Amino acid sequence: MRPSLVSFIYNGILGADNNLPAKCPFSRNTTYVIRRMQFSSKYVPSILTEGNFTFNATFWGTNGSLFDMKLAGSICNMNHDCTGSGNVTTS
Repeated sequence: MRPSLVSFIYNGILGADNNLPAKCPFSRNTTYVIRRMQFSSKYVPSILTEGNFTFNATFWGTNGSLFDMKLAGSICNMNHDCTGSGNVTTS
């Protein structure tokens, strides 16, 4: 059974290097970072090929911008370097 998208992302965040607060509220004017977030390949659609991506978004509320998000990453086999850094990590 496939996990829901929310639980899929939540479990990825739990296993990642991050500085997210353990509970609300989030602090204003603070940069939160999630690094080395990994997912099980059995839940990633096989149609996705290896590669790099960048996603930028601004989330808006009734009183203006709530927060900005920049997501940069790679979809690759754990033993491949598709980040462009020249490093290969193995676990």
